[in-house]
Amino acid sequence: MKTCMYCGTEVTVKETVAHCEFCQMDLAASEVMKNSERKKNVVKPIVDLSNIMKSTKELMLMSTYELLALLQLVRKDRSMAYDNMIQVKTLRQKAKDENNEVMVKSIEETLESVIEDYAFVTRKMWVIENILAERMDTVPARITDSYLERFFEKVQSRKSTPMLFGSSKATVNH
Repeated sequence: MKTCMYCGTEVTVKETVAHCEFCQMDLAASEVMKNSERKKNVVKPIVDLSNIMKSTKELMLMSTYELLALLQLVRKDRSMAYDNMIQVKTLRQKAKDENNEVMVKSIEETLESVIEDYAFVTRKMWVIENILAERMDTVPARITDSYLERFFEKVQSRKSTPMLFGSSKATVNH
């Protein structure tokens, strides 16, 4: 029996469209399950900073766990970018104080690049935070390794029991 992944109700299949009467919506093929089973979450536990180069649309396709792990990495990277920016600004000020115009010009070119890196990482952080806020209604202020471990365990232990009432296969429609 083909069923809805959201409520477990039997769906009506017409050509390439499945319709759930209880949810009052059409379902994509990936949203149709068998025998009231729940859809399994597929999470890749390994996330690296290279994911920062993905477009916003691509980031939106990542799981919540993956985004949380990426946000943790991006925040660390942003902190390092900020520290680099402060160090370069300090060097520039030191060169200005010594009236070393050649050094000031060289440092300012470096500073421009460092500021661009910081701005890029900051904007990506905002994108990830906003995607998470849409999904979770909040964004953790601090993401630790133990927070990610607990979150991952919750995702993996999500109920996999079929969505059925007792031993009967009764369907409740509204």
